[in-house]
Amino acid sequence: MRTFWVALILSCLAAQVNAEIPAAWRVRSTDGYFQTLILDGYTRSERFRSLVDRLNQSDVVVYVEAHRRTDARYNGYLLADVRVGGQNRYLRIRLKARGARDIMVGVVAHELQHALEVAEAPHVRDADTFHAHFQRIDNGSCSISCYETTAAEQTEAAVLRDLREGGRTRR
Repeated sequence: MRTFWVALILSCLAAQVNAEIPAAWRVRSTDGYFQTLILDGYTRSERFRSLVDRLNQSDVVVYVEAHRRTDARYNGYLLADVRVGGQNRYLRIRLKARGARDIMVGVVAHELQHALEVAEAPHVRDADTFHAHFQRIDNGSCSISCYETTAAEQTEAAVLRDLREGGRTRR
């Protein structure tokens, strides 16, 4: 019986490691760890799923990547570097790959909410319009070198609640 459970657990872990984001999604990562976080959030949280689904209907493509600098003050952030190519706007989210898994899923959701705030503002097409947009919607809770919105804070909290209520907190 113990062998059965060990085999089951190992197969579930292997499935998570090998899981890939569907090619049609507009939320992407080339990093397997971040792909797993995105899929975990999509599977376990209604709010996270709604973010991805809404972004999938937009003209924004979001890449989630690792933050390489070790002195970063934040677990994640959306770069102001908006790129336009054809019909699409491209954004990048940078994350630290540290912390409890559910916390990191919440951070991804928080940053995806910021990406959605860009998606809902078609005039945001470069760094200047990005900064002007976020200066307008900023709630003032962040330091001088960043922006924060109430919607992103609420989204992160809602996703963490979804994960907690799902009964499977991961570390």
